[in-house]
Amino acid sequence: MKFSKSKLLTYIQCPLLFKYSVIDKLPPDIPNPAYKKGKELHMMFEQYANNIPVDVPNKYMVYWRNFLRFIEWMGTKPFIVERKIYDPKFDINGVVDAVYIKGDQTIVVDYKTSAYDPTKIPMHRIELSFYTHLLKVHDINSTHVAIAFLKSGDVFIEPSGNTFEVYTLPILNTVRNKVVKGNFEPIPSDSCKRCEYRTRCPKWSGGIK
Repeated sequence: MKFSKSKLLTYIQCPLLFKYSVIDKLPPDIPNPAYKKGKELHMMFEQYANNIPVDVPNKYMVYWRNFLRFIEWMGTKPFIVERKIYDPKFDINGVVDAVYIKGDQTIVVDYKTSAYDPTKIPMHRIELSFYTHLLKVHDINSTHVAIAFLKSGDVFIEPSGNTFEVYTLPILNTVRNKVVKGNFEPIPSDSCKRCEYRTRCPKWSGGIK
């Protein structure tokens, strides 16, 4: 099975959610407003980078202002925007939000419409490692990775390293083995209350059992 960072993180979050959304391809029982917001904002970021006029709704002004502040901090627009990349060796793909050149640094950037939360950085590192690896396959070597948290205006940045080979790939291989074995036991967590499939989940009954 072809894996993206989204599929991998979905399984890590909850194997049953992975089964419902990826294996069974069930339509969500409950709409996810965060997904719609992220999709619309990323479309606006792409338009801006491509010099297309952007009409920003008032409800997104906080995110937009922080996006422009981030561009100002970078000192330039990205030279790669929403790039779809596939690696046949590991059968993985992904869409890179942006790559910037800042001085002698090549920075892979992921835009988040959430606020900075240090407890989520380990999962974000998995995402970023996907992007740096996929870019490397296409001869684009990054020096740094960054996340622009556009709700709070914070920026997380660190050197790229070899996170994919050392950390992410073993996790990916473990998850693939579990999928083949049909391991889709649900993992109750605080995320359950926002899950689009919670009404059909055996672990959900208005709260976490």
